[in-house]
Amino acid sequence: MLIKVLNLNFLIKLLNFLGYLIPIAYITGPFLSGLAVVLFCIISIILIIAQKKYLYFKNLFFILVLLWSIYIITISLFSLNISLSLSSSLFYFRFVFMALGYWYLLQQNPNFFYNFTRLLCIVFLFLSFDSIIQAIFKFNLIGFPYEHGRISSFFGREKILGSYLSRLLPFVIIFLFLRFKKFNFRMSLILLLISTTIVISGERVAILYLSFSLILLLISLKSYIRTKIYFLFFLIAIIFSMNLITNNTLYERVIKGTISDLKYIQLNENSFIENTKIIPEFFWNCYNFSFNKFLENKMFGVGPKISRELFRLEIEKQLDKKEYERYNPCISHPHNFYIQLLLETGLLGTTPIIVIFFFVIYKILSLLYLNIKDYSEITFKKIFIYNAFFITLFPLIPTGNFFSSHLNILIYLPLGFIFYLSTKND
Repeated sequence: MLIKVLNLNFLIKLLNFLGYLIPIAYITGPFLSGLAVVLFCIISIILIIAQKKYLYFKNLFFILVLLWSIYIITISLFSLNISLSLSSSLFYFRFVFMALGYWYLLQQNPNFFYNFTRLLCIVFLFLSFDSIIQAIFKFNLIGFPYEHGRISSFFGREKILGSYLSRLLPFVIIFLFLRFKKFNFRMSLILLLISTTIVISGERVAILYLSFSLILLLISLKSYIRTKIYFLFFLIAIIFSMNLITNNTLYERVIKGTISDLKYIQLNENSFIENTKIIPEFFWNCYNFSFNKFLENKMFGVGPKISRELFRLEIEKQLDKKEYERYNPCISHPHNFYIQLLLETGLLGTTPIIVIFFFVIYKILSLLYLNIKDYSEITFKKIFIYNAFFITLFPLIPTGNFFSSHLNILIYLPLGFIFYLSTKND
């Protein structure tokens, strides 16, 4: 009996360690973070079963995601390339088990929420200081270069620094208010540093995510400190403007590049024509091709990860270089979650995600209403954890691959905190 207790205590400590490790391992790339997630899921399942805490498995959302996982495995078996499709769908359910693991940790360890958000804040500050060094000296602390107007810090060639920071920023905002209790100079300085790092990362979508979080922060705070938030926004605007003025590469990418993508279509190095569409042409090509293929497979789609096969086959049909380049940017996936889900999982697979998105909007709005009437720490936490989910599900922007194992870690990480906070009264 004592051995069993000791083993359980060891597993709980190991689970805590892995829970803290996952967002740090994410920076190193898919391998270590993926391995940490698998171990985290296995240990979570063992502990829940060993302690007979089956309540975790009775959660409605967990059951729905599990059923959805079975659905995508089923459509993979009827896809154009079964082995390729199953490589994404077969163990997709591990991410919802990761969410259960975080829920379990939060229930078992009262300090985990605070410690986890504090750790993220430390990681964010370290990445921010390293990014500033990279911007000034053109190399970061371990020698990764500053390339093409894109600060990457320890992510190296993977230009996802801004995405990582902006997706997890809601956790850091929660920590700052747990730590400082009210808005002050130190909080303003930390947010300013992180915001500046997201801007100089050169990721346009990340800047939009940052805006969502800061606007929500402005709305959700008590009225007597809103003037300080206005000051923060003013400082961020100054930093943003200074970066655009002093950093020509960043200005070219964030401002001129965005305007050019929307207004013009590049035919060759020196030739452009006007873009009559409301989005850049290469995204239009991805979306248009994907939507047309969806119309051929409306109900069930073509199977997870099969969009890349369809793009590859389309490219092989094109004989001249111009036509090849039309589809080359989107060779791996359609670059929008909802269009990808329609194409790969059909209406049956996409509808639950749409319902969840509108449910998240409803929860944020209802929580904001409660927060304005009667501010509480729990409500504030819920608003920003739901915001982390809203950022991921926002439909009107280019996105990564919905079935990317690396990206799904960030998608599902807030879910465990939502499970936990849903058990707490506002």
